[in-house]
Amino acid sequence: MQRLVGALVGGMIDRGMFQNPNILDVNSGGMTLERELHRSGHDGAATVMSVDMLPWMHEEGRAALAKDNGGKAGFPACATADPQEIHRKIQNKEIIGPFAAGILRNLAQCNYVQSANIMHERAKVLHSIVKSVEMDGRIVITLPRTACTPEEFNHFVLETLPLFGCIVENDGWHGIARSQDNEDDAQSQSYCVVAIKAAELNEEEIRTQLKAEHFRFTHHAAWAETADGTRVMNAMRKSRLPIPLRHEAYKLGNRDLRSANHPESGVRKTQVEHLRVLENAVRDVRSLARNKTEWKALSPKRNVLVNKRILYHPELSKTFQRPTFSLKAHAGQLFFPFESQWNGLFSEAETTET
Repeated sequence: MQRLVGALVGGMIDRGMFQNPNILDVNSGGMTLERELHRSGHDGAATVMSVDMLPWMHEEGRAALAKDNGGKAGFPACATADPQEIHRKIQNKEIIGPFAAGILRNLAQCNYVQSANIMHERAKVLHSIVKSVEMDGRIVITLPRTACTPEEFNHFVLETLPLFGCIVENDGWHGIARSQDNEDDAQSQSYCVVAIKAAELNEEEIRTQLKAEHFRFTHHAAWAETADGTRVMNAMRKSRLPIPLRHEAYKLGNRDLRSANHPESGVRKTQVEHLRVLENAVRDVRSLARNKTEWKALSPKRNVLVNKRILYHPELSKTFQRPTFSLKAHAGQLFFPFESQWNGLFSEAETTET
């Protein structure tokens, strides 16, 4: 998600959406926005205050920034604070604000009380971030695709944010952010909204109107049981690679976003090459057997795959309850050639189970 946030903020800077681009990055994950803006050449166009609850995350961020910059990390602005306390720290001059924009991640991980008129942790965190941003400034909130259902996210955008003095313009800056590199990779999807601070509301004004459903996100343990959870998890299982592809281009609403050139940009090229090798291996396996049933009857001929550096694992096949393979060139990364995600390589007749 850090690459998406970097692409989003970089795009907002390029579009001139900040008159004074000083940005508050809450739950930064170790200066990830600072690093992405540096990689994309925006480090001189914006100043970032990275806030995390654990000081060691700042050390990891400095080390990563130095690695990207030839051993020089500089002196990036950072603070250790509970997100609920950020506005108080601004009032006490411990953090210099207000900010032109506030980035908020991991809101769904905050505690939530399913009751009306209670300022629980989620409400306090959002209120603190909104108060830390100047009037007409931007509030950017990202949530994992698995944090809630689309209906819950839309309710949050249309009902909850206005309660905190934020408006969301219908101009393509909210919705599900999708990868343009590999649209079928559900693991790369996330929710994102860019709102504008339009009013300054105090805690009591918010509390009297706050309802249980304003911050209700289906808990991740129960989300998988919903129809939306089943749909997304099934999509995630269709991934052909053991790991998600590295993404570089995104779309949010009608906005196209591109992330920075990563120091490890060759990783995606290597991943795509691995995918092509896997596709060829699947074709080799299915040239011997169209399906699992035929594979079970093929014992004497299985050794021909060894010459192609394709390994069959009978014990692991029992564990996973499906024929399991790996490539000698990618030891330890298993693949399952008779699963449905590979059917696009073959005609319907070639995939029929007998």
